[in-house]
Amino acid sequence: MLSDAIEQGRKVSFIYNSYGKDFKLHPRREEPYIVNPYQIVPNQGRYYLIGNYDKYDNISHYRLDYMTEIQMLDDKVKSKDKVEDFAQGYSLPRHMAEHIYMFSGPSVQVKMRVGEDQMNQLIDWFGKGFRIVQEDADRLIISVVCNEMAMKYWALQYGEHVEVLEPKSLREDICEAVDWMGSVYR
Repeated sequence: MLSDAIEQGRKVSFIYNSYGKDFKLHPRREEPYIVNPYQIVPNQGRYYLIGNYDKYDNISHYRLDYMTEIQMLDDKVKSKDKVEDFAQGYSLPRHMAEHIYMFSGPSVQVKMRVGEDQMNQLIDWFGKGFRIVQEDADRLIISVVCNEMAMKYWALQYGEHVEVLEPKSLREDICEAVDWMGSVYR
């Protein structure tokens, strides 16, 4: 149904869910989401709908396996030129590189220090669209544009091999998470 709606340029409604402790999907809210569907993309073994939540002007992501009661509506999708990310020159490869965990929200310029031996991981996650400055014999300073929340989780995942330098707010968020994790494991 989602593919048909995309092809026909029609809005969709669906119930968006989260898993509960009973291992079953439960609605996040009672009323359905009304979304302008634009594209379905795979990311880390899951499929996502890239769309626009009708009330806002930005791109959002929805996991297909969390969606139930999908209906194609008669309403036409919002024109892409009225969606901020599309109006600014949307590129799917760039979007996927900036949204590595498919979090919605703005991307930020991130500067980080990594070992040169991390180049494979950097390219796997961010593609080749980042800048490199050689800091010393085996350490690099990387500048990449990425969704801030996604970068936080990525940096925590590769914590032994990466130090986020900027933006300061992201560095502080990671520091708080590391402090909390350290207190739990003591």
